[in-house]
Amino acid sequence: MPDSTRLNGETQPRQLPSPNGGQSSSAPRPRLGQWGRPIPDPGLAVCTRDLSKWYRHPWTGRVFRGVESLDLEVRRGEVMGYLGPNGAGKT
Repeated sequence: MPDSTRLNGETQPRQLPSPNGGQSSSAPRPRLGQWGRPIPDPGLAVCTRDLSKWYRHPWTGRVFRGVESLDLEVRRGEVMGYLGPNGAGKT
């Protein structure tokens, strides 16, 4: 069994070696986001860099820009609104 060992007839999880050699580390570990990437600032609720979105019209096939090169930061506790005409790609 690669992920467990047997001890007195019971399956026990295997202890993996500590990455720092068993030494305690006083440095805080970075918080990780949904895909395992570090969260840049824990005070940010929303953060995007260079976001672009292009749409293709379903009948004509014409491609148009909804958003281009948007940088946005919304901190925890802030209220933010995004206004624009219908069909402008706000969603």
